[in-house]
Amino acid sequence: YRSYQGIGLLRGRYQDHRFAPHFHDHYSIAVILCGALAFNWSGDQHVAEPLRISAINPGEVHTGRPGAEAGWEYVHFAIPPECLTHFVPELGCAAPDIVRPVIADRELAQAMVRAHQAVHDSSSELACDTLMTEALGLLCSRYAGKTVAEKPSVRTSTQAAIDYIRANFAERIR
Repeated sequence: YRSYQGIGLLRGRYQDHRFAPHFHDHYSIAVILCGALAFNWSGDQHVAEPLRISAINPGEVHTGRPGAEAGWEYVHFAIPPECLTHFVPELGCAAPDIVRPVIADRELAQAMVRAHQAVHDSSSELACDTLMTEALGLLCSRYAGKTVAEKPSVRTSTQAAIDYIRANFAERIR
């Protein structure tokens, strides 16, 4: 795990692990390197295979499980909305929804892997900023839709859950 400019970066491999329904307060963007990631999102089942991107917006409930016998290996970006707008200034202050949960875009996948690798290799700040801006700019220019703020029902319910967990963190929450 590494962090760069507020973005969490992880390279991982799962063979049998299953993620129960959950959500994040950040964008969860993963490029599958080998194997396959299967997940439920918005009532549908999806599978992301090699060089496909799994893209989950903040506040969206999803699962995760192996989509192939060998599981999946991936690079992951945990991107807080404010970091996305920092690297893609043309968004202004509006954090967009990524409109597809699985993206088949080899150029984007390769750009994201290059940005991830630059941070992992401790490349210069200029190289990391350039590659991260390129990758996130491609993601947003090709796959950004309406802003997260324009979906009050998701944001309101997500915030209510976050507030409850914070207020009751010492209790057993079911």
